[in-house]
Order: sequence, then structure tokens, then C-alpha cells
Amino acid sequence: MFFSMPVDLPKQYLNYPKPLRHVFGVRRLYHVLEGLILFPFYWGMAYVTHTPGLEFRGFCTLMGIRLLLKRRDLRNAYKLIVSPMDSVRYFEFDFMWRAIRKVKINLYLDVSSPRLLPLMVIARTPGLVADLINPDKKDLPMTMALAKSWGIAERCRFYAQRIDTVTLEPNSFDVITSISVIEHILDDKGAVQKMWDLLRPGGVLLISVPCAAKASEEYINLNDYE
Repeated sequence: MFFSMPVDLPKQYLNYPKPLRHVFGVRRLYHVLEGLILFPFYWGMAYVTHTPGLEFRGFCTLMGIRLLLKRRDLRNAYKLIVSPMDSVRYFEFDFMWRAIRKVKINLYLDVSSPRLLPLMVIARTPGLVADLINPDKKDLPMTMALAKSWGIAERCRFYAQRIDTVTLEPNSFDVITSISVIEHILDDKGAVQKMWDLLRPGGVLLISVPCAAKASEEYINLNDYE
């Protein structure tokens, strides 16, 4: 069965605050202090309302404290402790994390998910070597830098390629993850088929895509990926 989308969708305008890296001076200091003061309150509210993803959120905090104490990486430590992920990611990360924990992983592939998930999987799976695909040549270096800060870069193989161009061994990966990526790929069916072909028999393919009760066109004030 095929569903046709309406031609004229209602428009939804999303206005996010500027990333901390674009804020300077007194405003930056205020932003940092505000985050330090308010994050325990928001965490408590999430606990009371049984928000998904709090276990994963706790691992982020522990990793942030580790970076703060051992590597003096203040910027990444602050982000991991105060605001590691967008609010919409809590459900996705929770689902992925719970599913991955049920699988014994020897070979792992991630296709352009937000970097926090694959790096956390690698960090908390001793000896795991993983392949990470990210065609965004501006974003991939930040993932590589964070992996180095976490001390896991030597267990990561990075590919600045699209899934349809990467050369990897078919039928080999135990787990493949991809969070909110497929909807950005023109040949989405081909991308999913390529992931399926790379998966070993009995392996697990975990894909998430955004959904809403009513379809709309989103307009966002930030253009991180141009």
C-alpha cells in the first residue's frame, strides 16, 4: 500500500539558541553558569516523569567526569555532564542502547548517527573495533577528536564516505546502527539494502527515523550541515 503526501504541508518553524561555540564574552559565561545550575533540576524532572534515556545520560555524565579529571578536556566534559544530547535523542538513544546490550558484538558499524552513540558503544565494549561512516567532512573531524579525547580512537576506523560508496566486507557485522539518517539519503532503499548486505546472518540492524502525528515542513534557524 502506498500513501501520497499532501502537496501543501503546514509549516513548522523551530528556533534554537545559538550553539555555545558561537556565543562569546559575558553571554558565554552566563550560558555556562546557567547550564551548571539548571541541569540537575531538569535531570530530576526527567527522573520523576520516567523519561527514557536516563541510563545512557548517566554514562555520559561519568564520561564527562572522566574527561574532566584525567584529560582536562573542559569543553567536552561540560557538554557531556550538562547537555550531552538534544531532547529528541533521549528516546532514540535509549532504544538503541537497550537493543545493543542484548547482542554480543565482535564487529560494529555505525552509519552517520550522532557521534555520542557509537563512541559510547565502543568505550563500554572492551576490545571492540568499529567502523564509523560519516560523509560530512566538517563533522567527521569532531567525531575523531572526541574519540581521541575518550582514548578510543585507535579502536575506530573512520570513513569520510557515503554508505553507497564504502567498501566493507559483506555479511560481516554483528550490529549496524543509524539514527535519523535514512530520511536524508535520496536512495533510502538502496542505503538500507547496503546495510542489510553488510550484516552477518543473525545480526541486528537498528535504524530510527523521525515521525510525527501530523506531517509538516520544518524550517530551522540553524544550518549546521549546510
